[in-house]
This record gives sequence, structure tokens and C-alpha cells, in this order.
Amino acid sequence: MPNSEIRQIEKADLKYVCQSWLYDYQESPEMAMPGLINDDYFGYQHKLIDDIIPRASAAGTAYIMNEPGQKHIYRGWMIAEPFAGLPVVHFIKVKKGAMNQGVATALMARFYEDFGYTKEQNCVYTHSAKDIRRFSWLQKKIKDGNGVYLPWFKYTLAKPGWEG
Repeated sequence: MPNSEIRQIEKADLKYVCQSWLYDYQESPEMAMPGLINDDYFGYQHKLIDDIIPRASAAGTAYIMNEPGQKHIYRGWMIAEPFAGLPVVHFIKVKKGAMNQGVATALMARFYEDFGYTKEQNCVYTHSAKDIRRFSWLQKKIKDGNGVYLPWFKYTLAKPGWEG
């Protein structure tokens, strides 16, 4: 997207990233389980996010897209990480006003470009959100058989004791 900048997520962005991840994921089909208690969800998911984001930041795969020259006017963000030559996308958030403008596609393209992935390569995604299947890059990956939803993989990648 020529009118946007993609950069690494910084400390000042974390409040927005964490809050939007927590609230969007809470509304996901995956989390629409009977008996799920909000207090349990927020505490548990926050611990998981606190484990994932530092890994993604260290790998250089915590991306945020903002308006040019306006660092804190966000269009969307993505937390991903490379794993054994495989692109793993944990979460993508696109603000409602930026939907259908190529934000998720641009974030994915940046991730693929930074790590030399090809468009034909399988991609694992670990969190399903309410809007994730609207993203054209994911629809194409699923259609081609290259988009794999593995929710348990977020735990496999976590360091031992993350939940404690």
C-alpha cells in the first residue's frame, strides 16, 4: 500500500496491539465455547500473548501498518514468526475503516519478503478471529490447500512454563 508505512511494533504500540488481540479473539468462533469465563479467558490469553509477542519482536516479525508520518494512526498489525522454514501467523488485525484495502495482504507480503517465503508455500495460522476468513490472502491459501489452521501450534511454540 503506497500510502502506508509498515514497521516493527514498538513498546508504545503494545497496549493497542494487546487490547485489540484480546477483544477480537474473544469474539472468534474458536472462543465461542459454552462455559468459558471472561476472567479465565483474559488471564490465560494474556499470558499466551505475553509469550508470543517477544518471540515475534526478536524475530523481526511483529509488524504494524500506520499512516505515513503518523506513527500512532494504525491501519493494522500482524504477529507472526518463522518456524523451521515455515511461516506461522499468530494474529492479524485490520481496523474496520481499513478493511478491503489490502492491509492484511501488504503485511503478509512484507513477512514473506523479509524471510524469502514463496507465495506457494504453506502458511500456518494459529488464531482464528471473526474477520480472518475475509482476508483475501488467506482465502486464496485455503483454496489452494496452503493455508493450514493449527490452533494447538501456538502452544507448541511457547516456552515451557508460559502458563505459570
